[in-house]
Amino acid sequence: MSWALHRHTKEPEDQAYSLVGMFDVSMPIIYGEGKEKALKRLREEIDRSYKGVDFNRFSVGLNLSTIPEAAHFVAREKELVEMHQLLHGQSTRSTVVLHGLGGMGKTQLAIAYAQRHKEKYTAIFWVNASDEDSLKLSFLDIARQIARDQPEATALASIDMENLDDVVSAVKTWLNVSKNAHWLLIYDNYDNPRLPGNKDKSALDLRRFLPESDYGSIIITTRSSKVVLGRRMQLKKLVDIKNGLEILSNASGRHEIADDPAAIELAKELDGLPLALATAGVYLEQVTITCSEYLQLYKASWLKLQTNSPQLASYKDRTLYTTWKLSLDQIERQNTLSVKLLTLWAYFDRQDVWFELLQHGASANYDWMRLLTEDRLSFNAAIRVLCNYGLVDADSSLYEVGSGGYSMHSCVHSWTVSVLNKDWDQSLARLALTCAASKVPDNNADKWWLLQQRLVSHTMKHQYFVVDGKLDTVGIEWALHNMGDLFKDQGKLAEAEAMYTRALQGKEEALGPKHTSTLDTVNNLAGLYKDQGKLAEAEAMYMRALQGYEEALGPKHTSTLQTVNNLGLLYTDQGKLAEAEAMYTRALQGREEALGPKHTLTLQTVNNLGILYKDQGKLAEAEAMYMRALQGKEEALGPKHTSTLDTVNNLGILYKDQGRLAEAEAMYTRALQGYEEALGPKHTSTLNTVNNLAGLYADQGKLAEAEAMYTRALQGREEALGPKHTLTLQTVNNLGILYADQGKLAEAEAMYTRALQGKEEALGRKHTSTLDTVNNLGLLYKDQGKLAEAEAMYTRALQGREEALGPKHTSTLNTVNNLGLLYADQGKLAEAESMYIRALQGYEEALGRKHPTTVHITDKLLLLYAAKGKLTEAASTYHQTKPDESIEESAGTMDRSIFDARAQSNTTRITPLSSLPIAEMSGSSSYKHAMLDRTEQDEQCEEAYSDAGSIAGYEDMYADILQNELLQDLKSVDLAEVEESFPQLLEEFAIRIGHQGGTGDHQNMMYTAHKYRRRIAREICQRQQETQERNASTDGSAQSEDTPASEGNVKDLGYYSDMMNVDEWKRKNDPAYSGDLQNLQSLKRDDGPELPDTHAANDTSLEEALKSGHEALRNSEAYSWLVSAVERAVKTTWVRAACMRNHRQWLMALLDTNKSHGQAMEGRKVSRRRRPALYTVKFELAWNLVSFLREQAYEGDHLHEFVGRVITLSGDHHCTLALSCKEYLEQMWPSTGTEFIQFLEQLLEPPAQSRTCILPDKTRLSARLNGESAYFEMTGSKYGLAEATEQLLWVSTALRTPLHTSDVSLNFAEPSGRLFLTSIIQPDVETSVPSAQHVGTAYCTVRFKSEVTDPGSKSATGNCWHYLFRHCAITSGYPVPSRPSSRPGMEAPLGLLMGLVSAKRVTPVYGNLLVKGFSTLLFSTCYEEGCIFWHLVCNDDGSRISFTDNRIVVSAATGRKMIHLQPDDVDRSRHIVGWAATLQNNTGATNARYDIRWSGLDEPSPGFALEKVQISAGKFVSAGGTFARGKREKPVRIEDQDDYQERLKAIGHKFVVLHDVETRKAWLVDGLSALLHLTRASLTYDHYQDDYKTTSLLDPRALLAKGDHGGRKAAFQTLTDSNNINLRLHRKTSAIHGTRTAELDSNFYCLGEAVEYIMHVLELIIDHQTDERVESSAGYRIKRLPWRQLEGFDLMDIVIKLNIIHPRVAMLRTDGQGWVGLTRAVYAPTLFGKGLGELLEPVPGPEHRNSCTRCHWNVNVPEQRDLLAVSMSELERIVERRGTKYDTYWRLVNDFHLDISLRVFSPCSRSSLRACHQQRIQSLHQNKSPHDEGDMKRQKKASGLLARLSKMLFSHKKATLPERSIASADVSSGGVLLGMTINLLQKKAPEASRTKKTALSNKDISSSMSFNGNSQTVRTVATA
Repeated sequence: MSWALHRHTKEPEDQAYSLVGMFDVSMPIIYGEGKEKALKRLREEIDRSYKGVDFNRFSVGLNLSTIPEAAHFVAREKELVEMHQLLHGQSTRSTVVLHGLGGMGKTQLAIAYAQRHKEKYTAIFWVNASDEDSLKLSFLDIARQIARDQPEATALASIDMENLDDVVSAVKTWLNVSKNAHWLLIYDNYDNPRLPGNKDKSALDLRRFLPESDYGSIIITTRSSKVVLGRRMQLKKLVDIKNGLEILSNASGRHEIADDPAAIELAKELDGLPLALATAGVYLEQVTITCSEYLQLYKASWLKLQTNSPQLASYKDRTLYTTWKLSLDQIERQNTLSVKLLTLWAYFDRQDVWFELLQHGASANYDWMRLLTEDRLSFNAAIRVLCNYGLVDADSSLYEVGSGGYSMHSCVHSWTVSVLNKDWDQSLARLALTCAASKVPDNNADKWWLLQQRLVSHTMKHQYFVVDGKLDTVGIEWALHNMGDLFKDQGKLAEAEAMYTRALQGKEEALGPKHTSTLDTVNNLAGLYKDQGKLAEAEAMYMRALQGYEEALGPKHTSTLQTVNNLGLLYTDQGKLAEAEAMYTRALQGREEALGPKHTLTLQTVNNLGILYKDQGKLAEAEAMYMRALQGKEEALGPKHTSTLDTVNNLGILYKDQGRLAEAEAMYTRALQGYEEALGPKHTSTLNTVNNLAGLYADQGKLAEAEAMYTRALQGREEALGPKHTLTLQTVNNLGILYADQGKLAEAEAMYTRALQGKEEALGRKHTSTLDTVNNLGLLYKDQGKLAEAEAMYTRALQGREEALGPKHTSTLNTVNNLGLLYADQGKLAEAESMYIRALQGYEEALGRKHPTTVHITDKLLLLYAAKGKLTEAASTYHQTKPDESIEESAGTMDRSIFDARAQSNTTRITPLSSLPIAEMSGSSSYKHAMLDRTEQDEQCEEAYSDAGSIAGYEDMYADILQNELLQDLKSVDLAEVEESFPQLLEEFAIRIGHQGGTGDHQNMMYTAHKYRRRIAREICQRQQETQERNASTDGSAQSEDTPASEGNVKDLGYYSDMMNVDEWKRKNDPAYSGDLQNLQSLKRDDGPELPDTHAANDTSLEEALKSGHEALRNSEAYSWLVSAVERAVKTTWVRAACMRNHRQWLMALLDTNKSHGQAMEGRKVSRRRRPALYTVKFELAWNLVSFLREQAYEGDHLHEFVGRVITLSGDHHCTLALSCKEYLEQMWPSTGTEFIQFLEQLLEPPAQSRTCILPDKTRLSARLNGESAYFEMTGSKYGLAEATEQLLWVSTALRTPLHTSDVSLNFAEPSGRLFLTSIIQPDVETSVPSAQHVGTAYCTVRFKSEVTDPGSKSATGNCWHYLFRHCAITSGYPVPSRPSSRPGMEAPLGLLMGLVSAKRVTPVYGNLLVKGFSTLLFSTCYEEGCIFWHLVCNDDGSRISFTDNRIVVSAATGRKMIHLQPDDVDRSRHIVGWAATLQNNTGATNARYDIRWSGLDEPSPGFALEKVQISAGKFVSAGGTFARGKREKPVRIEDQDDYQERLKAIGHKFVVLHDVETRKAWLVDGLSALLHLTRASLTYDHYQDDYKTTSLLDPRALLAKGDHGGRKAAFQTLTDSNNINLRLHRKTSAIHGTRTAELDSNFYCLGEAVEYIMHVLELIIDHQTDERVESSAGYRIKRLPWRQLEGFDLMDIVIKLNIIHPRVAMLRTDGQGWVGLTRAVYAPTLFGKGLGELLEPVPGPEHRNSCTRCHWNVNVPEQRDLLAVSMSELERIVERRGTKYDTYWRLVNDFHLDISLRVFSPCSRSSLRACHQQRIQSLHQNKSPHDEGDMKRQKKASGLLARLSKMLFSHKKATLPERSIASADVSSGGVLLGMTINLLQKKAPEASRTKKTALSNKDISSSMSFNGNSQTVRTVATA
């Protein structure tokens, strides 16, 4: 209760009432009684509930002196809850038996329960049940407690306290008293129960000491699980390590222990045993040793440590050392074999001992062992006794091999070792070892791996016995050999070697070195050496075994041939492929002779030959071998045998290497399914195939599937083999490879490091598998740019492989190749060449020239020669792979072969030489510097320009044409902002116009713009500045007409009609002006095809030249590009690393590589007689656009239609732009974006997935999609290629599933590539400009990266828009529009925003603009420089959000900025998210009146609640079809939500008052019925009354009613019927609303849209009614109005869709004041109108013929009374949600209640001649409010009138009916009237107080509405 005292409640009594549910009691709610009285009543109810009515008579205080301490008790919350459920609230006596191992905390749990629930019991007694004497003494203590606290207890008044038997009897008698039912008895330490089989005479029968009564509660603690005196609960160890640390901390007083790693290890060792933990803690409290030192003592000297540990007060005379001795004594009395088994267990592991494990012991020289294992019953009898006392537990695991196992706690096991086996017993140790070794299965046994897993923990313990010399192994060499087999299979290679070595030594001594058993161990030891990478030792052992078998058994014996086969395996690993083939061939021939060609061992060798051929690159021969093996195994073993599946798996590997990925996947899938059926999902063979399938998925680019498979393989291998097994480490290594491919370099490094450490520990530093991971680490370090570390790794791998495998092994050559790549990246080309040559020679020798690996290294060497300029060597090297071609032919096809080799390579990642990776750059920079930033040569550098003489007099003309056009088109742009980058833009423009145009004017403009770009840019900026200054000085007056153009005149004409003053041009074109342009050098004749010289003869007039130059400029795509580029430079900004700029810089630099100085100089020349140089760029991307679009689950089958509509995010997490893909491309690249997105759409059109197109800038673009890869080829000028590359990299990054699925990720592309000059290799390319010179072809690849970012919580400033997306995948480093300030957030078009929010309208509310969906809402927070900033709020649970949600907060300063903002302004603004009886209900029915008229009421005067409220439907905004929402744009909370239906359901739970101001009638109806009613009224008005009714296409009668007549359910069915909502109202025009959903007819305005409009307005009105956020809020003011004053809105304003709806006010008559308080309390708004008809109408029946008009029985609602009619079902709904029922007393809501009986619902009892005296009126009462005493008195007099008019539910033959409970009858179908009572009507009705500016402070009353879904068609009438 102390918790409630600190609560702040509206009513003081609520501090008590809020605890009713917590204590599970019930009491009447009586407001006004005061807090103290309420708390007193609550305490009494609690005591009555828990302790009984007479609890004071039997209350006895708790005697703590009899209860042990529980100082170290922690956790056990689950057990405490279960005990409470079993013991409390039961009608009969309840007993709980706590049993478990000694020291597990049973006593402490019982104490904790008693202390927690002591308030619920009249008495709690503690009984020591360890023996009979202790128990009787405990009863004596109880008797004294009862006598002290209850002296009137007659049962104890006259007993002799010395006679303990009488004492026990008296106490039981007192406990048996009938009303004494709430006591608790705890019998502790009942550890020696008298049970069958217990021969101990001191055993106790507890039943003699239990009360005989059938009530009360009992807890018994015992170690025996056989005690069945109640509900048993076994207490087990504490699982959570934190609980163990808490006990250690509490007992030791060392509070920092939770962070001590040694303490954590100690807690793990003690394994959740409370006694052991408490003992350790107390010891640590008294001595100054660390937890680490205690743990050492515990392991080394367990017994000595325990005997010296202090005794715990809570365990009395028991310690960890002695506590189990008590159990042992009792066990020995029951079964001596149990004690023997417990003693033997010390030599096994503590876990998983089962019957079959011990069966080998039957042959031992122990009689007890033979008895124990002679059958399962004997074993079960012994183990069951141990389980009864908790020393041993049965494992819950279900084992597929062997019977169920048993385990013991680690502390108990330590006790068996140190106490029961204080002296080492070698015979028992030898017995345990041979038992385990005898069970080691052969690999051909069924589920052998599962049995090995069960054995390994025991054999590891036995291995220590052998290694430590504790065990004599003479005579049990077979057991050591078996243990070696097990350890080898389990990957414990060091342990296996130790066992094999000792077994071999023993066999050699006992049997001789040539005995076949000895040779078996030699053979197995050789296999172990092979697995360890000790290949030389393995070969020696195999040779010894082979020679021995040949001597002993002959060369063709199967054992001999098995060793031959094994030698083949070894030679394969050594790279001695020829020797391996010889061995396999011999083994195959021998087995075919001895066993036949179809024997499984023969087929095994066939399978191995297939592996060898694969390694040799003989893939056809390998496939033949595999197919033979597969067919033979299928015949011999069946298609699902594991050996068959092995070959299927191998075939999958072969197909993968052949590039037949689909077939490989089929093989892997078959193998996987077969393994899972035969071996289970966790078998190592199954996991091997899972690992292989993961590798295949990685090669297919299915990286997510690959990661899932690798993860499964890793988890399975860790579970099956352990985290350090070599196969586990191999999967760890593979995961590292995958992470590296995904760009997760940190995760990859972690995986590689773990694999390397594990392999070094298990296999050694020089094992080949270890060196594989070293090699991979080198690759990773190279990718990370750590070249020195990479070189160190490669060098170590190379040295190790040379030693282990030899210098010519293919693995060695792989590392040589990698070193070559590294040296090339380091610029060490000589060293790289040396490595490549060595690798090539080795591959040719080992694999042949045509092997794919050899071809790949040839390609690399070719690239290197090309980079060094060794063209002859390059052609010669390539010619070696094409011996049938000449050198010249080889050179002609070389570049395409290189590209194809790269595209098809799956074995080696090709890293091109001179690749140009993109460096990550931090910070933000402006687009002003986005162009290529390199030093430009001086304009007068003659060698840069050629053949200029013929236009010497026209250069200024072209320059001025360009200047004037730019000044005209860019006059709204501040060119000063791009002054620095303007020359670079002009340079790009020059190349573009020269590339695109085919006339001399184009070439001349190119020449002039390129050469004079700096001067042109400078003069344009100066002229614009002068014009601006001149306009400013003349106050913006018009410029003088005679101002010469050279002085800055910019005409408004698109073309210069006066020819720009030709005389002025002639004056400027004199020799003095252009003399510096003479003596320009001509272009060499070998520069390429020439273009005609348009001014060569100088016979073109200046006028004609000016005209043609102007037209050439204006009509060129290049000029359009220039204007848009300048505008984009000013209007956009760059964020983060500016990837787009980096991509451009990278491509420009790439296209300038590999050129000599002369070639570079020629490439920079600009000539009028040739077009700019052409380049080709080929991209290979891991991009599956089809897969991405399918993942988004767009609605439609034609994927190509959605490419441009995908919603994209660009920028970074602070400054983001959301646009559809098409919109972004068109905005950022206006000259080519439209064509680029069309190209992608065509690319996806079935059936072909390859396309070619010409972009407007004459760039030729072609593409081909191939599964997970996409290939793009572009040919054009370097600037055209740069723009196309920007678009390709952006779209391939934006339209892909990000690698990370976190909330926010930044995604970007990193391209790399290599240029090959055309002079070296002739490209097979088509161009759109045949006359241009082709310079070279670049081959490029792209790596996509995803960077997880943590921008902070979604509620942080600028992050709220994250709620709109499931994953915010942002394409990083691309431009977004500049903003007026640095405000964060996401900018998007309004239509897209509304689509994301699922909204249709922008609505003004309280001076703010709102965009509201169902559960998501945007509200404007700031308007600045044409930008509206929005904040987003949402309900995470998907529930409806209100227009007046209290999270909508705008500061006063911000509000002033937005005061003039209107819905129409949204179209002109930018939008950024991130600022921070039975009734017939006629309402909505077809037979209701809908010719409704305006109410004619006035608007509220100043001081009224709705004075300043205006309802506006807002502006409709159509989202259009420019974007499509996929899965990532659908947050989980709204993914599948139908907003329309959810909104209908939400409004159906509201109430609305409909008031007819003409007839003075009112009805309280549910919101759905009101919505349907308004909809029908709107249709009627449009069809019959509207001036524009001719446009209406719908007769209102066409809206068919669905479901039962009237009510919520029928309205819902009507409004959701698909036929109804698609009814056409009228045709749409461009100004009419768009469609609601795709289901509605897009050409017509349909009914569903009309319903949405009316529903939208109703939601606004209801939200205003419920708005109580501040005192000025409408809802807050309404509830304080006088009850006479009714405010609301005109129904017809909604019907006619008035844009602004003003409130109305009516003054109610006397009866109306009886119900206003109730409607306000349920938040029901009022809608006024005239001619509403009868909305709740009685249904006449036979009993209604003589209806009484005085009591208003079954007649229509009386007029002119302001009575409120409401159906009984709606009242019941209000009570259900907001009130309570107490028989005839109903509390409706808050403090409104009524007393009602069935007399009200009976028919009229008067005769036709006598007046009726039946009282139909019931009072609606309101409790007194502390706010206004006087007002409450007035309200009491004006209490409500209730008249229930219903179909007669009872017989009316009698004049009167007996009073019956309202709850016992179905009255939900009737209706009632609310008004003034009859008695008050006979008096003068009290006048309501006048309206004041400050509303009266009535009780908090507001209104709400619900819908009766169960109304029936029974008619009643209500009148008053």
